[in-house]
Amino acid sequence: MSVRSTIQRLHSRGRFGELGLERMERLMATLGQPQDAVPAVHVAGTNGKGSTAAMVEAVWRAAGYRTGLYTSPHLVHWRERIRVAGQEISPRLLARHLETIEQALGAEQDPLTEFEAWTAVAFLHFRHRQVQRAAIEVGLGGRLDATNVLHRPRAAAVVTIGLDHVERLGGTLGAIAGEKAGVAKAGVPLVLGWLPEEARSVIMRRAVEASAPLIVAGQDFTCSGEGASWQFDGLGRRVQAALALDGAHQAQNAAVATALLLVSDPDLTADQIGAGLAAARWPGRTERVSVRPQVWLDGAKNPMGMEALRRHLDQVAPGRGVRLVFGCLDERDPKALLAPLAERVEELMLVPIHDPRGLSSAELVTAAQAVGLSGRLATVREAARFLLGTPDTQVGVGAGSFYLVGPLGRLMTSMQDS
Repeated sequence: MSVRSTIQRLHSRGRFGELGLERMERLMATLGQPQDAVPAVHVAGTNGKGSTAAMVEAVWRAAGYRTGLYTSPHLVHWRERIRVAGQEISPRLLARHLETIEQALGAEQDPLTEFEAWTAVAFLHFRHRQVQRAAIEVGLGGRLDATNVLHRPRAAAVVTIGLDHVERLGGTLGAIAGEKAGVAKAGVPLVLGWLPEEARSVIMRRAVEASAPLIVAGQDFTCSGEGASWQFDGLGRRVQAALALDGAHQAQNAAVATALLLVSDPDLTADQIGAGLAAARWPGRTERVSVRPQVWLDGAKNPMGMEALRRHLDQVAPGRGVRLVFGCLDERDPKALLAPLAERVEELMLVPIHDPRGLSSAELVTAAQAVGLSGRLATVREAARFLLGTPDTQVGVGAGSFYLVGPLGRLMTSMQDS
């Protein structure tokens, strides 16, 4: 079975289905509970959960563990979502695990969604490769997410809370927090990042109801500085590191990752944690892909992410206009995404994403006009050249969706190397 036909079969299952864990629980039982075969941490949040999971995995790898990392979405290739010791799942094993899943489903072919199938493949792969530690990123919400078949992870976290996926999770911070609080489990430490009070109070109440011990940012741990001067204090420990990931928001994500590590593996040393955080890589998330010209890529796909990007640009490129490349999916509000950067944008290129869910050219133009911007439509290749031509008086930015910044980053790299 080729990897292309395998992924096409995954696609055919449909992206979303009825939220619920019944299908996954039945499948996991049939497969012998592979999700519980590997010590794991479970990471939820509106933004930052992928970065946090990646930092946790990098520290474990620096400490000598065979690691697993399950994240979404991907930047370029679907196989990026499932990694062991930093390496993507092979086409052969992807096909093999999917065949195992389809045999387990039997003649009835229980209607797993695409994400459920990928999640099942990840758990099978981690068990097959005898992974010693795994960082699992929640896909959507928490309570009913396919990853929440983890019965007893070593620890869990809710990194951030913001308004996103409101049609499925609820239209208030409290409602969204209630869904993400579903990762709380009896006896499993739950780390909370710097959350709005409305969200924090909901999660703290749910954690108490679930008998999950709480570790709360700002109370049990804190951090200071960022980049090379970052420091964590709390849980009886001090850790200093030169963070590989840029931005004040990544400094807070690193603190949540460190708290997760300390409650799940208290024997880790400060040197091991520092080495892992310094080695962590997470492309497409506030990633500087060119120094001169200065160009940043960020898959910021909701207003919270775009606000964090704006704050970062205010810090690293004060006074410079922004040369922006933007595109997003039709499930997003493009006006709300463009608004945080609108005042700084001097030039705008709009790129329709090559995906059935990509926002149309006309809708992109209308959204830009609604926030007072005028942009021209372009292909990804044209956008890559546009960013690489950013003058010193500006900072180049590509943002709006991982499905844009992935291909954009790959093209920019190839152009710089040629």
